[in-house]
Amino acid sequence: MWIDAVDFHWIRAEAVVIQPVWIGGFVARVEPGARFELEQAPTADGFWMPSHFSMDAKAKVLVLFSHDEHADETYFGYHRSNNRLGLQAVSK
Repeated sequence: MWIDAVDFHWIRAEAVVIQPVWIGGFVARVEPGARFELEQAPTADGFWMPSHFSMDAKAKVLVLFSHDEHADETYFGYHRSNNRLGLQAVSK
């Protein structure tokens, strides 16, 4: 985990699966070696929001089917919204 030295907010977090992780009992199992990364950055309003997410994972679904998943998403353009959810972002 990386922490901003001025604002003391976390900037980046990484996780690596080292042992199988079961999800929903026996529905799916994330295999060792899966990697997850999440970064956040301050918005113009001073809120810290997600700016990047990446994932490389291998899983077994119902113990029978292998599933490889890769995601690499960048979030930007946060702006205030008039709805009750607050901030919104554009995803790429």
